[in-house]
Amino acid sequence: DERAAMNVSGHVFCVLFFFNDTATTEIYTLSLHAALPILLQLPNFVGLKFSDPNFVLFQQLKRHAGSDAQFVCGVDCMLLSSLLLGGEGAVGSTYNFLLPLFAKEWKAYARGELETARSLQAQANKLVLLLDDYPHIAAVKETLRILDLDIGEPRPPLCRLHPDEKKELAGQLADNGLWEV
Repeated sequence: DERAAMNVSGHVFCVLFFFNDTATTEIYTLSLHAALPILLQLPNFVGLKFSDPNFVLFQQLKRHAGSDAQFVCGVDCMLLSSLLLGGEGAVGSTYNFLLPLFAKEWKAYARGELETARSLQAQANKLVLLLDDYPHIAAVKETLRILDLDIGEPRPPLCRLHPDEKKELAGQLADNGLWEV
């Protein structure tokens, strides 16, 4: 509730970015509409990581918050949509290995080259969506291992990839241009 949020905010000595992820937090449209006015009152609230594919809601919340909050995209496949609606950043797991591609997309958008930005978003989406066939964290960690950054296996209770899945994922990523990023 509002009093609890204000109490916590008064004891936290860092900036607060609210993480909206409807898939895991079950904070849906109605409660987020109710939460934003409370968040905007917190002295250390600076923004919202929006990990919901509902960009109508994104636009409504952004308009309500005005310049009082930054909105960053948390859906890697929708970076361009976020930018077009005023998004000011992005946080996502695939930026760990697709950053060169997303950086080109961002720069193309900034130069007004929307067709190039759309093409780069489509290229990124093809690679990101490959991961949907596997447990996400395990697939991201395996992709990083393939790129010579071994950060280990997912911790329990998260799923790990079977050796056959690792081989299959590596082949799919190679066939779909990971090495060209």
